[in-house]
Amino acid sequence: MAKPKPPDSAQRLQQALAAAGLEGAQIQPTDASGLSVAHGSVWQKVSVADVADLQDIEVQVPAQARARLDGDGAVLAVELTQPSSEDLEEVISFVRGLAKRGEIAGRGGGAGGAGRDARKLPSRRPTHELITSEDGTRRLLRRGFSGT
Repeated sequence: MAKPKPPDSAQRLQQALAAAGLEGAQIQPTDASGLSVAHGSVWQKVSVADVADLQDIEVQVPAQARARLDGDGAVLAVELTQPSSEDLEEVISFVRGLAKRGEIAGRGGGAGGAGRDARKLPSRRPTHELITSEDGTRRLLRRGFSGT
């Protein structure tokens, strides 16, 4: 049976995972050896090959981390695994679909963004937004649900 951890060890673990880049971490209980596994997401740079304005953008991709804690609950190490090629392919396909349906704001071409074929697809409120930070990083953020 695992040794009980001090109350603040969960908070320290969350902070260590966030510092390693894992967002929204769902942490599994620490085992007797002090190993804890967490699932969340990381920002990963991707390019949608056939969409010119969606090159080198950051998107959230599922990720996993393993953390080693000592007997007092102090975080000794955090190892973040890289997203799998399958996860990256799925995310790129998802972003391509958003672009095709006009569900990305901030691309130009009106409220639905560039690239939407208005003859084939209904008008939609964008569910995501492409933003550019002060340092030039372009990120795709979820903004809400489409009503259609």
